[in-house]
Amino acid sequence: MKRMKQQWCLVLAFVVLIGSGTVSAVNTAQTTVITELFYDTYLKGDTDGEFIRIHNPTETTICLGGWQIIDCEGVITFPAQADLSAGESIYLAYNATAFCEEMLRQADFEYGVDSSEPTQNMAKSGKLAFSNKGDEVILKDNKGEVIDAVIYGNSRYAGVGWTATPIDSVKAGVILERDRNETTGQYEDTNTSSDWDDYRVYVIGQSHFPYATFSFNDTVTVFTSPDSSFNEIANAIDSAKESISLNVYQFHNLYLMDHMLDAIARGVKVRILLEGGPVTGITDAERYIANQIVTTGGEVRFMINEKDQGIYDRYVFNHAKYALIDNETTIVTSENWKNTGVPINNTFGNRGWGVLVNNRDVTNYFCEVFFDDWNPANTDSFAFRANDTIYRNKYGSPPQEFVPNRIIPTGKYSHPFDSESISGMFIITPVLAPDTALLQTNSIIGMINAADSSVYVEQLYIYKDWNSKPNPYLEEVINASRRGCEVKILLESKYGKEHNEATLKYVSDIATAERLELEAKLVDNEAIGLNKTHNKGVIVDRRAVLISSINWNEHSPRKNREVGLIIQNEAVAKFYTDVFLYDWYSGSLPLVADFTSSPTQPVVNQVVLFDASSSSCVPERNITKYQWDFGDEKQDELGWNRVNSWLYQLPYSTVRDLDDLIINPGYEPGKMVSHTYSCAGNYVVNLTVTDNHGVTDTVLKKLSVSLVSAVFDTGTGTYPSIFGTHNGTIKPNRTVEVQTLYTYPCEGTSGHTDYARIWNETLDVTANWTGYSGDWHNVSFDDSFTLVKNETYYYTIRTGSYPQIHHTANLSTHAGFITCSEFMDANGKRYSNWIPAIRLVCDFR
Repeated sequence: MKRMKQQWCLVLAFVVLIGSGTVSAVNTAQTTVITELFYDTYLKGDTDGEFIRIHNPTETTICLGGWQIIDCEGVITFPAQADLSAGESIYLAYNATAFCEEMLRQADFEYGVDSSEPTQNMAKSGKLAFSNKGDEVILKDNKGEVIDAVIYGNSRYAGVGWTATPIDSVKAGVILERDRNETTGQYEDTNTSSDWDDYRVYVIGQSHFPYATFSFNDTVTVFTSPDSSFNEIANAIDSAKESISLNVYQFHNLYLMDHMLDAIARGVKVRILLEGGPVTGITDAERYIANQIVTTGGEVRFMINEKDQGIYDRYVFNHAKYALIDNETTIVTSENWKNTGVPINNTFGNRGWGVLVNNRDVTNYFCEVFFDDWNPANTDSFAFRANDTIYRNKYGSPPQEFVPNRIIPTGKYSHPFDSESISGMFIITPVLAPDTALLQTNSIIGMINAADSSVYVEQLYIYKDWNSKPNPYLEEVINASRRGCEVKILLESKYGKEHNEATLKYVSDIATAERLELEAKLVDNEAIGLNKTHNKGVIVDRRAVLISSINWNEHSPRKNREVGLIIQNEAVAKFYTDVFLYDWYSGSLPLVADFTSSPTQPVVNQVVLFDASSSSCVPERNITKYQWDFGDEKQDELGWNRVNSWLYQLPYSTVRDLDDLIINPGYEPGKMVSHTYSCAGNYVVNLTVTDNHGVTDTVLKKLSVSLVSAVFDTGTGTYPSIFGTHNGTIKPNRTVEVQTLYTYPCEGTSGHTDYARIWNETLDVTANWTGYSGDWHNVSFDDSFTLVKNETYYYTIRTGSYPQIHHTANLSTHAGFITCSEFMDANGKRYSNWIPAIRLVCDFR
């Protein structure tokens, strides 16, 4: 095969020679580029770790025989049979064995020492070794023409293949890597240092996973901490049948450990990758958990950094927080598996976001990431080991006297957000740091750049500057505001406060100077009941959400292993928008849909008034739309285009129609509406309100509609209220069948009827309360009976707690009249205008 390629190379050169009249480089070879240079290495002697990567971006194989790389001091030459396939790259290593140990792959050529028999050697003249302070790497073809050049540090090279200043020197362990155009995928090649100025820092051994997007129709589960994260993660662990792969910065939660141990006991393969040097150190609790996992049959590894032993971690911190279940489910959160991040008691803990994605393609992507980080061949991937000869128990068991603390912290958080399983169409994009977290047209920056109406950011902290340069995430958010988007930035109020306050001032000054709809503030954790706001989330246009472990400082996206997901789905975005605005307004929902109906137990063809006046929003906003669905066949009458089909009622006035829009400018269409039901049954009434920022909220309430003959209902009453004994008369205007008496209670009370008697010359029935059990607002008569149309009946009703009262001497209802002859309250006071708020029904409640 090599001989055939060599012959092709000679033929191609001959064709070029005839066509041009000169012996020159093959035209397609003129675009061959040097894409990586590793010169400041970790290895002893430095030079042994050096390597070069060359790429062929063309569609034709390039013959490299006789080509050279020089640094103005040494020369290496490709063997005659060398070639570079179309679209492929090759690595040239000074020491192929050292290269393999660092990169976990074979070098294509070796040029410094002969350390690996399988690796082909390049001819050399002098010594090609790259100075850490500055040097040249020049690629020439077999005719001596310069094809590409890389100039860095203090080099003074001013020859062919390079213009302007050299590339800035990099730190030890960092690979100098050429930028790629995110749209075309082609390497940038302007022969200047701008080809090498990407935000990303490429450390030896780091991954290069591609940017990917997955579309599917399925179900995802959204959840928050402290509200529901523990239950969702524990349930996912309990559902595992084959494998659990967890990568998390810190794991301290003993109760999540219990679920892991149960999974191992039933045969699930458990692997856990942890950070070996967290800021606060590995705790004894984490060592205890690791020991329990390993002892039970699982595996635990730490990503470590032990320079004295020649071990350098690929990432400053392994800061990811994700889990993979059975190669089918991916869980991504902003929270560590700690008592604060995933609390078992949801009245206490940090604010964080999480999501569970049921999609094999997404999970397969993260499986590749996990096993690349886990790979035991990486020197920084260190297995949990008790009594290690070098590290002792640094990455091993806790002290023998350690006793795990199983106290469950509690707090004052009201946990208003249950998890939700959302089905539909999803577009999901994994975000990896440092691989894809800082792309300029895609990923996080691209997501924010695409915003049309709003950007909401909730972060633990945001650094205004990164190494004296503007924070690209923050600048993109501010630019969205300049485009007319509503922008809110919510930051933690204690941890990282100094940086956050500097960011607040910076944002506020821009908002004031440019008159932007741009706000930033510190979260009021105490008012909400949170321990800390540890989130790292973004919501764009209420359609796309970022859930991630990525903090907005320089190290997190550039130097850490971080994981996130961008999810495009409106229902998902609405869930997190509600959570964000709840935090923004310090524990108050910005918009709440609510309504009352009267009468509460209507009959067929009776006019029911629906009043949404109890809906509310924060003072700086206002409700602009009320949309009703009455739950019957008339629900298609909803919408502004059918507004004439509704009847409205203004406060303290008669029923009116659309003309009120003109004669009452302050009138709110749809706030109060009426409706009738033509059939008896149980209905679900749906109200959706929308505010002037496009935020919506929906409330569902059940409504029972009975036949006309089945109910005598006074409707709801009012305060003041006190229990006592009511006496009076009832005169129905239709025949009513009765079995049960219902008492309307005052809100938040136990209002009920202790005793009831109804009688006249032909009827005498009683009912007695049986205590706080079952449907205790109702009392049942011994036998069902009939209230005959136009006959008068006497009643005595003795109430308990605080029942609702009609403060009138007589009351007209849809089914007749009820009067008060006397009411004596619990203190012995007598009244002649206190009628009990009751409902008499037979078999329909």
